Amino acid sequence: MNIYYNPLDKKCKSITGGIKQNENLVLNVYGDGDEPCLFVYYKDGGEAQYLHMKKSADRWTIQMSFSEPGLYFYYFIIGGSKAGLGRLRSLEYSEHIASYQLLVSAEDFSTPAWFKGGVMYQIFPDRFYRAKDIPVGKGKWLHKNWNEMPEYRMNAQGKILNNDFFGGDLAGITEKLDYLAALNVSVIYLNPIFRAYSNHRYDTGDYMQIDPLLGDEADFE
Repeated sequence: MNIYYNPLDKKCKSITGGIKQNENLVLNVYGDGDEPCLFVYYKDGGEAQYLHMKKSADRWTIQMSFSEPGLYFYYFIIGGSKAGLGRLRSLEYSEHIASYQLLVSAEDFSTPAWFKGGVMYQIFPDRFYRAKDIPVGKGKWLHKNWNEMPEYRMNAQGKILNNDFFGGDLAGITEKLDYLAALNVSVIYLNPIFRAYSNHRYDTGDYMQIDPLLGDEADFE
């Protein structure tokens, strides 16, 4: 049996992306079989709920809403076989299915108006611009030349530590605000700036402290 469902296709999911609490949602799974189809959903950490979908000539349909905001997961059971998230979000049969996700926000939730339609510029702080000479600290080393290639030095255990730095900092970003404005940038998105061991700082050690190599609270303000 041929089946088709893709949450980015509005003929399958009436609202792409997340939905609001109590907002009406229509889901369509397209297929040429006569088997029953169940819509299985559960809130993150909760128990699964099973709802029968209505069969028509070329699809199974369900219309519903969610009374509680939160993160939900869902998949389908078609003719007794589980079907869930597959490659490129397509629907695939599997005993060990991956679930689709659905974010339900509160009815009164809204995103900031200034953010909408803006131009976002993502900054990897260590490689953007260096304004100060800040010591890198123990266990790290600083490139002398800004234009050098990053190095991947392995330790004795063969692990790449990403502990080489170029010294880009928050003051450097401040110095380049006019440049960013000339690009019509309205939103700056920073990679992690918290205290960490590596140059990418995704191995955050303290979420409550700015990495001293980037500057301090005054630089951030």
